[in-house]
Amino acid sequence: MPEHDPARTLVFHPNARSVVYFGAFRLDLADGLLSRGGEEIRLPPRALAILQHLVERAGRIVSKQALMDAAWKDAHVSETSLTEAIGIIRQTLGDDPQHPTFIQTVHRRGYRFIAPITTDAPPSPAETPPPVTVAPSSPVPDAPSAQPTPMRTRSRAIVAALAVATLAAAGVGLWIARGAADVPEVIRVSVEVPADQAPSPGPTAHPAIAISPDGERIVYVGGDGESARLYLRDLDRFEATPLAGSEGAHGPFFSPDGRQVGFFADGKLKTIDVTGAAQPPRVICATPTGVGGAWLSAGDIVFTPDWTGPLLRVPAGGGEPSVAAAPGPGLSYRWPDRLDDQTVIATRWRSSADDAAVVAISLPSGREEVIAQPATFGRAIGGRDIVFVRGGDVYTLRLEAHRPAGTPVRVLPAVLTGMTGAAQFAVSASGSVLYIPDVPQRAERALQSVDLAGRAAPLHIAPRAFREFAVCGERIAATIFERGETDLWAGDAGRTAMTRITHQGSAFAPEWSPDCRTIAFGWNRTGITNMYTVDVDSGADPRVLFESPRTEVPGSWSVDGRWLAYIHDSPETDRDVWLRDRSTSQRRPVIVTDGMELVPRLSPDARYVAYETNVSGRFEVEVASIQTGARVQVSSGGGAWPAWSADGRELFFLHDTTIMRLDVGEQGGRLLPGNPVPMFTHPDIVLFRSDGTRFVWSKRLGETAPLTRMNLILNWTSELQTRIP
Repeated sequence: MPEHDPARTLVFHPNARSVVYFGAFRLDLADGLLSRGGEEIRLPPRALAILQHLVERAGRIVSKQALMDAAWKDAHVSETSLTEAIGIIRQTLGDDPQHPTFIQTVHRRGYRFIAPITTDAPPSPAETPPPVTVAPSSPVPDAPSAQPTPMRTRSRAIVAALAVATLAAAGVGLWIARGAADVPEVIRVSVEVPADQAPSPGPTAHPAIAISPDGERIVYVGGDGESARLYLRDLDRFEATPLAGSEGAHGPFFSPDGRQVGFFADGKLKTIDVTGAAQPPRVICATPTGVGGAWLSAGDIVFTPDWTGPLLRVPAGGGEPSVAAAPGPGLSYRWPDRLDDQTVIATRWRSSADDAAVVAISLPSGREEVIAQPATFGRAIGGRDIVFVRGGDVYTLRLEAHRPAGTPVRVLPAVLTGMTGAAQFAVSASGSVLYIPDVPQRAERALQSVDLAGRAAPLHIAPRAFREFAVCGERIAATIFERGETDLWAGDAGRTAMTRITHQGSAFAPEWSPDCRTIAFGWNRTGITNMYTVDVDSGADPRVLFESPRTEVPGSWSVDGRWLAYIHDSPETDRDVWLRDRSTSQRRPVIVTDGMELVPRLSPDARYVAYETNVSGRFEVEVASIQTGARVQVSSGGGAWPAWSADGRELFFLHDTTIMRLDVGEQGGRLLPGNPVPMFTHPDIVLFRSDGTRFVWSKRLGETAPLTRMNLILNWTSELQTRIP
């Protein structure tokens, strides 16, 4: 039988019982049956409809809308539903989305079935279908068993409540392989929440969701900005309840008995009871940020206080925390989870998700054992297995004596993951998983050029997950976040494509030299962020400007290229403004306060520096004299991203979503700034840069949109057991 030509579309006679073979699989299009090696593989009905639609159009790009129409017909669904269905198909086929064998993602257009296909003639009653003899190019794991097992009455109530709530919301998202009368072993449902209560985690967000150990209630951070707080929902109920006193919360985690939830807010670790009458949260201890916590059954909480800290331990009733474990130089811990009462797993972070590791840490000794690398956000399952994130996908791994005893297996594709390694998924001790699917376009931002009158025009550069950027004439340098890394890229405003410069670690704060040839930037490739420079036109590799045991991040060059203002991280005074003389390589502090200084911008004559500082309790813009250090606050009610006009007589900064302008004058050698006045406002502006004659700003596209759907898989771990070798 001739091999299928991927450039053609299969056409099947409507009365024929057409059977298709691809790889080691057999698909009966008439009966909708997928099998492998003679055994039927059950797919959810809509996933099966999508697979069949793709196979029938093999070799052609099928639009996302066409696939949603085929699977959901007249029901209105989002692309998230389609993404999940494609993920389920890929899991079943053992397909890798990065190196696909069966289903290829065509960016912004849809999907294409790319595997060679053969078809057989409709068999007579005396004939049987020929055996599949084509072996896949790589081993394909067997699909999970679909044999039903009894479930508890309360679990049935949860499924029923979620099914009704989901159908009432949109009639979508209930992934059940069989009818309600025959509850399957593994059940997939979607949890819909109102937009005003929905999570909206950004690229640098903390974990926003948690599921109780028995899998029967969830807690999540809902709302945005000042409205953000914790919501509690029992899964056999339709509505969630806001938890009073949890405003500003992040990183929720349950106690072992499921009666309390720990979280971070207002610079404190707090706990709150979620089972009885409403009570105010209890303050456990102070902590600068709180980068993940885990509750031990013995009554202690382990947590990470900040992005560079060790692992701390504190009594759950409150007290002074003590160090539980400290990582090596240039390393930090984050996102701990309980493996057992003597061991926690945590993410050991160096520079990015690309070189992070999930480690098991012995609490009595502080000794660590690497479980997986690269890996972030490890979660324990029953003290024996773990799941973790790699490249935005979830993998599982078997442990023996707290050590890996096999090869990681991908079990859940495309989970929402941030720049910090935090992933939006949670696993219960009972074996359920709750997660928010990834929406890649959510992190994208568009760059626009804006004249001084506020007239905006998009640049030719395509929207990307831009974090920071700098402009010099028509040249653009930007840091872009993709799949766990933030790399430095360079391009031109008139071209769509950009060139990638770094390929490991994370890059920060790019700044052009005055001749628009060299980029200075911060890079943590060694675990400590030092300053590097790269000559874009030479093709040479980046070179370290100078090495330091503390974080160093560039701010701006003087017009003549002699001076470089930068941020120096001091253990005593946090982050301060320093100045480097490029001709002599000498360095000296300029602004040293008890607060944090950021984004220093030298005036065109290099006599003044504008910068952000939180010395007043919130970030404001100040201007200081380079010679005397005399400081003047110029913003009120918040300010960020200062920028000078070309002649140095005006200063611009961002106040919320409004670009402000103020005159800058002198009298008797003393700086006399005027009052700021608004120039123009854009609701989605993130940051802006100016070359003195125009602005370039980045604006959010979907970053703050609420995520009204979370996916829940009940009894998920029984499915994992079929995947672990």
